[in-house]
Amino acid sequence: MYTNFKAKKKSLGMNKKITDKSENPSTRVFNWKGSVANMADFPSEVLQRIFSFLPYSDLFTSTLVCTKFRDNASDPVLWKRFLIPAMKISQKDGLDRLLSVLKLPRFRKLQLLDLNRVCLAMIKKKKGKVYSPHMKYRKIEQPPDEKRKFLKILEVASKLPLTWLNLSYNDLPSVFVSSPQFLSRLILNIPHVDLFATCRGQGASSDFIGNVLG
Repeated sequence: MYTNFKAKKKSLGMNKKITDKSENPSTRVFNWKGSVANMADFPSEVLQRIFSFLPYSDLFTSTLVCTKFRDNASDPVLWKRFLIPAMKISQKDGLDRLLSVLKLPRFRKLQLLDLNRVCLAMIKKKKGKVYSPHMKYRKIEQPPDEKRKFLKILEVASKLPLTWLNLSYNDLPSVFVSSPQFLSRLILNIPHVDLFATCRGQGASSDFIGNVLG
C-alpha cells in the first residue's frame, strides 16, 4: 500500500516527462494531479479533431453539452458526409420539415443527399384522398403542393457541393414539366446522380430523362 501520493506517482511512472502526447492519450483529459481537465477550455482545432472521430449520434449529443461544444460540433466540415434520412422525415413530418433540415447551417457543405422516394407518383384511391403507391394507407397532401415543396428542396440541393444525389422513385416528369432546364443543370453539375424508376407516374415517358439531358 502506498504511503504517500509522491511514491504512487513514481511507481506509476507519472514523474516521467512525456514529449509525445500520443504516447499517453489520458494526458489530454487528466492533469498530473489526477483531476479531470475541462474540455471546454480546449482550442477549437483540438475539439473539432476529437469530434471528427465521433459517430454522428454522439456528435449531435455533443451539440447539447455547452455553447462551445455546439459551435464546434456543428461545423459543416464534420457533417459533410452525413446521410439525412429524407424519406423518413418527409413521410413522418412532411416536406416542409425536410426543407428546414436541409437549410440548417451544419449542412452547408453536404456532399451526399438521398432523396429517394420523397416525391412519389400520386394515385387516387378514394374520393377526396390521394395516396402514394408505396404508402397504401397513408393520406398525404395533394400533388401540386408536394411538387412545389419538392422543387424548393431541389433548389436548396442545387446550391450544395454535392457529389452524390439519389432521386430514385420520384415523380420527376410531373415535377419538372415546366422547368426541365433546371433538372438538366442539376443533374449535369453533380458527379453521381441516381435516377432509377423516376418515370413511373401516369403519362410519364421513358424518354423523359434522355430528352432533358439531350
